[in-house]
Amino acid sequence: MRESKFKKIFIIISLIFVLVLPFSLKASGNANNNCIKVTVNQGDTLWKIAKEHKRENEDVRKLIYEIRKINKLDSAVIVPGQTLLIPQK
Repeated sequence: MRESKFKKIFIIISLIFVLVLPFSLKASGNANNNCIKVTVNQGDTLWKIAKEHKRENEDVRKLIYEIRKINKLDSAVIVPGQTLLIPQK
């Protein structure tokens, strides 16, 4: 009895995983496909890079948030030679 209950739970969890995984991979893949690579130069700041690459009427702060999220940055600190993905829409 108990074994069949665990089997049912395992099957349900497996189905959820199989159904959700392709969508999560597609979403993360699309983020990188719509990006350009920028190499940080001496004196660059995240604000400066975002301002140079922002879209018309876009808030620079929103783009900085997106850049940090895509590049998994814990802070706005960047260093020369670092490569950043910048989202393009």
